[in-house]
Amino acid sequence: LKCNNQTLLDNDFVWLQSHFNSFGLFLKDKDIAEIHKSLKADCEYLCQNDLMDYSILIGIEKIKDKRVSNKVYKTYLSENGKFVYHISIIDYMQKYNFAKKSENFIKVNLLRQENLSCIDPKSYAHRFLRFMSRQVLTTCDRETVEKLSLISDLIIIIFICTSLGFWGFG
Repeated sequence: LKCNNQTLLDNDFVWLQSHFNSFGLFLKDKDIAEIHKSLKADCEYLCQNDLMDYSILIGIEKIKDKRVSNKVYKTYLSENGKFVYHISIIDYMQKYNFAKKSENFIKVNLLRQENLSCIDPKSYAHRFLRFMSRQVLTTCDRETVEKLSLISDLIIIIFICTSLGFWGFG
């Protein structure tokens, strides 16, 4: 979440949810279903290509002009018409190669670490999709949406999903 020139991560989004009852995206149910379907297909592709360590970028733009087109790829209009959400998976070029497998082996077997960011693509995709469906792609109430509109003209949410393991959200 970018606010006051500071970028916050997934744990900050979870913190906001715990302090603002049902903080989330104000999306139509059909859009949530479409985003889930798209993310699942994207994750399947990334998994098939042995890719992991990707993130999601969600830009939340406060609408000033009601003439906003909802036809831009991976862009969704909020249910109340006050925000446009721009959604995309980013940083998806990390292969689960020998170096990453070795990192995982050392951290698990020698250092006894848990909740790692460096995990196999299938597990990474599962954790990513679970976080997205449980923490991000939820609806929020109108009162929360009105509070959000007071925060800033442009809010950018960046979820660095590799940090999920580090902070224990995996």
